[in-house]
Amino acid sequence: MQLVFFAALIVLIGYACWGGRYFVAEPDECTYYNSARLFNEAGSISAPIAVNEDVSPIGQCNWYGPMYPLLYGLITKVFGFHVYNFLVLNILCFLGAILVIYRSNFELQTKLLISTAFLSCYVFVVYIFQFYPEPLHLFFDTILILKLKKIYDKDLQGKPYSTDIGVYVLLILFFSLFRVTTVLWVFGLLAFAVTKKDWIRIASICIGVLFIVIMYMHYFNAPYVAGIIPDLMHDGISFHNIALAIKTSFGNIYSFATNSNSFYDLLYVLLMVLALYNYVVTKNKLVLSACIISALSLLGLLVFYVPLSSFLNKQTAYFYPLLIVPLFYTGITNIKRLTIAILLLFAPITYLKAAAQIKLRKDNYTVNEKLSLLNTQVEQIKDKIEPGKPRHVLMVLDDINYAPLIYLYTHLPFSTTDKLPITYVVNKITRYPMDEMQYKDAFKTHGKLYNDYFLSRNPLIIDSTTLVYQTTIFCLYKNNKRVK
Repeated sequence: MQLVFFAALIVLIGYACWGGRYFVAEPDECTYYNSARLFNEAGSISAPIAVNEDVSPIGQCNWYGPMYPLLYGLITKVFGFHVYNFLVLNILCFLGAILVIYRSNFELQTKLLISTAFLSCYVFVVYIFQFYPEPLHLFFDTILILKLKKIYDKDLQGKPYSTDIGVYVLLILFFSLFRVTTVLWVFGLLAFAVTKKDWIRIASICIGVLFIVIMYMHYFNAPYVAGIIPDLMHDGISFHNIALAIKTSFGNIYSFATNSNSFYDLLYVLLMVLALYNYVVTKNKLVLSACIISALSLLGLLVFYVPLSSFLNKQTAYFYPLLIVPLFYTGITNIKRLTIAILLLFAPITYLKAAAQIKLRKDNYTVNEKLSLLNTQVEQIKDKIEPGKPRHVLMVLDDINYAPLIYLYTHLPFSTTDKLPITYVVNKITRYPMDEMQYKDAFKTHGKLYNDYFLSRNPLIIDSTTLVYQTTIFCLYKNNKRVK
């Protein structure tokens, strides 16, 4: 079965690479793509896009933080910039996850079950062919669950494992530099607390790690703009915000339960149910640890995030290695059979979805080529922006984020002629398409960043501005107001 999956994967990789025709397809993919461009051109980790003029206090990063620009940017510095950099990295991360499973001390049958499960999972296969960093995180998550397994093994054998906990915590801290929700893995240690002293020690570790990651978020991540997080970050803890969090959580849970229309949403919930049942029967600490992490993660996402599949699919991707490894390592035989049967049943859909994602990105390459004349106009903005210091350009997000103009976004210059970074500032708009009043509101400044230029689809009438570049699709204005 594994050979069949590997053969199918090789065919998909060949299809993706055939003809060298591949391009981004979604707005969020553009953020990672343009972060790599910005670092490659200007050596900067600053945000390619800043929402509401919000950037991190250190590095002027976006809400993803500094690590993705560093990783993708350094790859481009070594190998040059190409869209296939993302595909190659994703393949290596996937193979890395399989490799660490085979290098672990599982029995051969368990290794085969886990690796087969990985090869049939949507999140492992489909995200290889997108421009998101999920394969990187799945590799990290596989390492973390194997470290938890090592702690579990030593606990079962009555051996000391303080050093292993230290390594596990350090890995969590490092991986949290990329995605801060990785910090929730630390709460899996609670499953190993037995005595009151254990509870105090592990609870102290959890609080300490959480505090460190929150401090990192504060200084290196721009404020996030989805869900109720902006309200909580802006107003702090209050009776109103507590009531808002409760109301939002119930609304999100109801929406998640009634509007989830993909098997993906049902699958990880089903795995959580199987893991919980497995724990009730076996009282296994490793399974309990996985249940704690996944339950806290899903609860946190439904309270603070948004209950839409397009968002949750990425944030819950790590549920798969987190739950699959304990189920196949310590699970009841019937649960193992049921789990692998479900995954194999839907494996064909996974590979068909992956093929569809590849086709979409190949089609986007064709559209991007057809827009070459418009792309050239966008690229020439670079020559109209004065060098000498980093620049900020205020623009309207929906001018770029919706087809066919999404392709133009990947051609915006992210560095000046003297290789200093350019950040594009957008204001969060609540509905699309915008009416005339909203369009004007989109060019209001917040006083956090000085906007050197305004980039607009329509002509603007703004005090102290000079039109410096006009094309068939946009106008570029210089802001002549003095910096206070």
